[in-house]
Amino acid sequence: MAWDELYRNSVDRFRLKLGASGGVAVGFNTNIDGIIELDGDRIQRFLESQTPVADEAFKRKDSPPGRVEGPVDFVAGLMHFVERGTGGEYMVHDEDTYEWIVSNLPIDARRMGGNAGIMANALSMLGARFVIPHAVQLPEAQAKLFLDRENVLLPVVEGDGVSFKPPSTASRPDRELVHLILEYKEGTSFTWGGRTMKSPRNNRYIVNADDYNGKIAIDPSFVGGVDSRLGKIDKFILTGLHMLKREYPGGETYLDRLEEALGLVREWRRRNPEMRVHFELADIQDEVIRRDVVEMASGVSDSVGMNEDELGTALGAGEILSSGPEELVGGMDDFSSRMGIGKLVLHGRDFVVSMVSEDYGYDPGIIRDSHMIGTLCSQYRAFRGDFGDPGELRGLVDSGALESSVEGLRLVGDFEQALGAPREPGIWEGRDGGWIVLTPTLLSRKTLNTVGLGDCLTAGMVLSEIN
Repeated sequence: MAWDELYRNSVDRFRLKLGASGGVAVGFNTNIDGIIELDGDRIQRFLESQTPVADEAFKRKDSPPGRVEGPVDFVAGLMHFVERGTGGEYMVHDEDTYEWIVSNLPIDARRMGGNAGIMANALSMLGARFVIPHAVQLPEAQAKLFLDRENVLLPVVEGDGVSFKPPSTASRPDRELVHLILEYKEGTSFTWGGRTMKSPRNNRYIVNADDYNGKIAIDPSFVGGVDSRLGKIDKFILTGLHMLKREYPGGETYLDRLEEALGLVREWRRRNPEMRVHFELADIQDEVIRRDVVEMASGVSDSVGMNEDELGTALGAGEILSSGPEELVGGMDDFSSRMGIGKLVLHGRDFVVSMVSEDYGYDPGIIRDSHMIGTLCSQYRAFRGDFGDPGELRGLVDSGALESSVEGLRLVGDFEQALGAPREPGIWEGRDGGWIVLTPTLLSRKTLNTVGLGDCLTAGMVLSEIN
């Protein structure tokens, strides 16, 4: 059976099963994304207006610092990511530098930002029974970025209790938390230091100076809201922990903040053992924080999601995928065994692969379907720049707007050579009764948006995992 037909069937099955799913809670990072659209001319003019900064940044572009403590750090990161066509997120540790960036590269548009915020909108459009998102600051500008749909429940403290309000009426007199998203497209080029740098693909460079999400500050109304609906929540998505810092003013450390957040999840799981928890890892530059986040968050989760680079970093193994399928499967097995999780899912532009234990409790066909719903959710956002409902996802497959990833199909062939013939397309028996499920992606023939594609993929995968 052709992969596009499998994708169509996965949407049909999802629509039939969706009524059996409960609500979803999503924490913890929600913010406003300030979009800065870059092309070669804009980058060139910017660099020429800041010649001393650009000259110093050029010397450091191949090994940028991973954080922004001044203009040179910011420009070094910009050169680094655009030249390679890769994406990354840096924290700004100096308010003056943040202001310097936006004064020289003004914001073009504002959109929903933060993994939790984007996932909440995606889940709403996909038809989740209800979604409770965490928003530590909820000014009117932030509230209006949530889809104003009846299944988006924003908890608000009122008197001694918590009530739920639609996004249109839920705002508070809070601070706007704006993250800068510098988007560039394939072919974007500029010249500096006698060298022309040209991006091989669409991507984005994220810069933020957010002290609330940066310490995983918890909104009490979210806690009360989840408490009040806990028996009707069957999925919790844990994300945003990549923003933690080692220390905070007042003496707290990342371990204090991590324990408070995970302590809540742990208690909710105790009170509702049927609630599944998915932890989505993101790039954490600090290896000490990364080690503790991975170990502690995995300890409260049923499944963990990441890309292959993040797996290689977590294992200290470098580029696992380029070593071949056996090394990739071995690395996934090593991580899953060490962390004691039921499912590890790696997702990239060209493929999604899960290692699933026997006791995870889901047929591998359901896992494969979830890969496909997540992929379609992601590619609808890439193609339309918005969030799609199940009917629109089905229409996207039928429209011819997508094409099979050549690299994804090649990887399926590599797996067949290494692991033998699959039981079904993309499904192999793993160790101890478990499964390895590999799905090549369908990719949009045009890209209108690059921000939040991974968040949409995760939202779709988690919601569509329905027995």
